[in-house]
Amino acid sequence: MYLMALTNSDYILATLFFGTMFLIAYLFRRKQQSASKFIFAADTQLTTQNNSWIIGFGIIELVVFGAIGAIYGFSGLYYMLMIAISSIIAVYYISRSLHPDSIYEYFSKKVGVKFSASYAILCVIFLLLWMSITVALTSKLFLSLLGWSFVNSVFGIIILTIICIEVGGYAGVKYNRIFWLTIITLAFILILSLGLYSISLNEGLANLQQLALNQGKPEGYYTKFSNFFHLRGSLGPIALVLIIIPLITAVKVSHKTSWLPSALLKLIILTLMILCGILALTITPGGNSNIITYQAQLPDGQMGYIVKAIDTKSNNAKNAVPGIIPPILNDKTGLIEPNKYDYKLASIVVFRHFLPAKFLFILVLTIMALFLYTFSHYLLSIAKIISIDICQPLNLLKIYGNEGQLWCSRMSVIFAGAIGLFGGYFIQQWFNLPDLIYIVLSFAGILVLILLGIIIKYGKK
Repeated sequence: MYLMALTNSDYILATLFFGTMFLIAYLFRRKQQSASKFIFAADTQLTTQNNSWIIGFGIIELVVFGAIGAIYGFSGLYYMLMIAISSIIAVYYISRSLHPDSIYEYFSKKVGVKFSASYAILCVIFLLLWMSITVALTSKLFLSLLGWSFVNSVFGIIILTIICIEVGGYAGVKYNRIFWLTIITLAFILILSLGLYSISLNEGLANLQQLALNQGKPEGYYTKFSNFFHLRGSLGPIALVLIIIPLITAVKVSHKTSWLPSALLKLIILTLMILCGILALTITPGGNSNIITYQAQLPDGQMGYIVKAIDTKSNNAKNAVPGIIPPILNDKTGLIEPNKYDYKLASIVVFRHFLPAKFLFILVLTIMALFLYTFSHYLLSIAKIISIDICQPLNLLKIYGNEGQLWCSRMSVIFAGAIGLFGGYFIQQWFNLPDLIYIVLSFAGILVLILLGIIIKYGKK
C-alpha cells in the first residue's frame, strides 16, 4: 500500500476544493478587459507592490525547510530564521535604491532598454526553471503518497490553475490566495498542536538528545544552535533565492513598512515547516510494537511506502534511526539503502503519523494549496514580465495596442504553464533535488550579482 489512500468522501472534498477555487475566479470573469486589469486588477499599474512574502508558501519550501529541521534540529530553525530575516532586510534596502520603480524600469533608465529586456528574459528563464522543479517535486510527493502518476497528479491541477487565471485574472488569484493560505496555516497549526499534545516539550528534547548520542553525535546536536559549520553551504544559496524572487516578481518595489505583517506571516509559516521536520525526529518506538513507514518497491513496479508493525521489545536506547523518516530505496537494486533516509518527506510523514485516518486528506489539500499558491503567482509574474517589461519597452506590441498586450499576457500564462508542466515531466526522469536546486540557486546568484553591480555603479534612483 502507499502512504495513504483516498476514500469517496476525500474525492468529494477534492471536488469542493477545486469547485470553490474555480467559483472564486469565475466571480471576476468580466473584469479582464485590459492587460492592466488582467495582471494588476486595476486600470493602471499599481504604484507599489512588494512580493517579498511570496517565498515560504510553496512545495520547495515545504521539502527543503522540513529536511533542514530533520537534519539539523533546532540549529536549522535558528539559522534559517536568521537568513529569512536578513533577506527581508536586504530586500528592504535594495528596494530603497529602486523605489518607486521595478527592477526593469530602473535598468531601463540607468543602463538602457535592451539591457533591461535581456535581464528580464533571464528572470523569466529562472522562474520557469523554478516552476519546473516545483512541478517535478510535487509529482514525486503525490507518487509517494497516493501512487498517482504525473498525469493524474499535477497535470490536472496545472490545467485548472491556468483556466482560473484566464477566467479571473489577478483578482481571482488574489482572493484564492486567501483561501489557500488559510488551509496552509490551519493545517500546520493543527499538526503541530497534535504533535505537542502527544509528545511534551521535555520528552521531545530528551528524545532528540538520546537520538544524537545513539548516532555518535554530541548530545546537543539537535537541541543547541551549534551546526553553523554544517549549514554554511546552504545558508548563502537560500538567502539568494529569498532575495531575488521577491524583487524580480514585484510589480513595483516599496521601501515602506506595509510589508511587515506579511513578512511576519512568512516567518511563521517557515518556522512551522521546520518544526514539522524536528517533530519527525522526536517520535521513537514505544511499547511492544510500533507502526513504521518505510519505502519499498511495490508489486506494480513503482516506489511507494509500506506501513508495517514491528516488534520493539529489544532495547531502543541504541536506536539510531532518525525518528519516522523513511529510508531510501536504491533505484537500481530495489533494496533499502543502509543508514540513508528520505529527508524530503520529513514534514509529510508527520502529517501521516498524527492525523487520524479520516482526516488524512488534510495533507493532500495542504500540498495542493502550497503548489497552487506559488505556481499561480509565478505564472502571473511571468506574464507581467513578458508583456510589460520585455515587449512594451521594445515596442513589440505597439501596433496592436492594449488588445495585443492583453492577448500577450494571456498567452504568456498558457505557454509558461505548458513549459513548467513539460519541464517538470522531463526533470522527474532524472530527478535529484539537491543537484537541481543548487543549479537554479547558482542562477539566482548571477541575477543578484548583476543587480547589485548595477546599483553600485549607477547609484540610487
